[in-house]
Amino acid sequence: MSQLALPAAGHDRPRNLVNLAMLLLGAASLVAFVALFAVYFDARALAKTWPPKGVKLDNYPGSMLVVTMLMSAFTAEWAAFSLAKGNRSQSITGSVLTIVFALSSLNLVWYVGNRLGFGPATHAYGTMFWALLIAMGVHIFIGLIVIVVALSRTLAHQVTTGDPELARAATWYWHFVVASFVLAFFALYVFQHK
Repeated sequence: MSQLALPAAGHDRPRNLVNLAMLLLGAASLVAFVALFAVYFDARALAKTWPPKGVKLDNYPGSMLVVTMLMSAFTAEWAAFSLAKGNRSQSITGSVLTIVFALSSLNLVWYVGNRLGFGPATHAYGTMFWALLIAMGVHIFIGLIVIVVALSRTLAHQVTTGDPELARAATWYWHFVVASFVLAFFALYVFQHK
């Protein structure tokens, strides 16, 4: 009997495909943030007063956002490192804590936006502040989805010590989210005045 198809290949897909996809997603997001920062600093340079008169930002919520995001970076790394070392229960705990910190960060982003006292159409500062705030909220949400998918696959024994690729990729993207947020915090809160 003749064979109509070629025999199956003797190797699996490249193991770094998910990592590559996550790095490309991070790079695309980085380009978007660089563009937002460029517009923010250009508008700041062209404005006579920055931020406009009457705009007062409370540093406490912004500081709490940065602290929460930095703590989530440690728990995300803990989850990936624990899985690579074969400690599945600690990996699950680290992922759950990262999800809790991500939800807390989304809640704080909502709180900051709700208490600003100016809208995106009020002035150039408001437009840029809201653009960066919404971009951060969207990236936190995307990162949250990625971490939830990695956790659910870990719970289903699809991400294991022998194949921790998804957990590492999720952690890389989460580190990008945290780094972007820290840069946005410095732009909006620390270096807000000319």
